[in-house]
Amino acid sequence: MKKRKLNKNTKKYLLKLYKREEHKKDKDWHDKVLEKFNYKCAFCGKSIQLNAHHIIPRQIKATRWNVENGIALCVYHHRYSFDFSAHQNAFAFFIWLEKNRFEQYNYLKTELEKIITLINNKTNNL
Repeated sequence: MKKRKLNKNTKKYLLKLYKREEHKKDKDWHDKVLEKFNYKCAFCGKSIQLNAHHIIPRQIKATRWNVENGIALCVYHHRYSFDFSAHQNAFAFFIWLEKNRFEQYNYLKTELEKIITLINNKTNNL
């Protein structure tokens, strides 16, 4: 049987379907993370302008939609505070995470170690 080539329009359509599915999974993940934290910032307890933050960057597909890889933060503690912000002061954020959410921190550390081991094994086999 002859293998059929995908034309440009079919590739665009498949990419569009993939992006739509990714967006749906992102939204579901976001909603589950906020629900897990009772719609309150994990740091200050405020319940306005909440964001779901990926602890391990969302570019790492293995943990992208894992709810344990998320934390609810108000917009201030997610992006803008220089004292404590997941983006402006990642070091302070990770120290706080280890101290205040140890089980979640430890779980993600283990998951990250598995991913690194997998990557190392793949690169060693090249």
